[in-house]
Amino acid sequence: MTNPEPFLRAAEMADIPVLIELRLAMFQSMGCCDPNILAEVAAASETYMNAHLADGRFRAWLVEVDGQIAATGGLILREAPPAYHNLSGREGYIMGIYTRPEFRHRGLATAIMKRILVLLQEEGIPRATLRASQEGRLLYEKMGFEQTSEMKLELEDFDPEKPG
Repeated sequence: MTNPEPFLRAAEMADIPVLIELRLAMFQSMGCCDPNILAEVAAASETYMNAHLADGRFRAWLVEVDGQIAATGGLILREAPPAYHNLSGREGYIMGIYTRPEFRHRGLATAIMKRILVLLQEEGIPRATLRASQEGRLLYEKMGFEQTSEMKLELEDFDPEKPG
């Protein structure tokens, strides 16, 4: 008999296929549905995860419920030059928080987020950042995340000849 209680565990190399499956499901839930691009994302994700899950720069977690993988979340450990509000330059970039629709509203994403944030605290990493989907924003705000002044530019749109 399987256990209906959620079980949170660290992902291992053997979990890469399910990590990719859930990553693609996350993109599809956000309206990114081009099968050719999703195939490219899958292949690139496999390469990335094989390298960085192995070396520890990427970490991921899975929640199992009743023998099924129900949710996932990932963490990229980054290091930048020291900054005024972060002398170590170390930060965690949280990504890929996703719960299958049939398992939502059970606290699974919250459990993953808490595990990631506790790990960052334990490792002395002073800052966590993430990009929030509209659906996930409320969870992150409840946990204390706040919007920042970060800006972005898609470089394919950059024209160096355009006056600036």
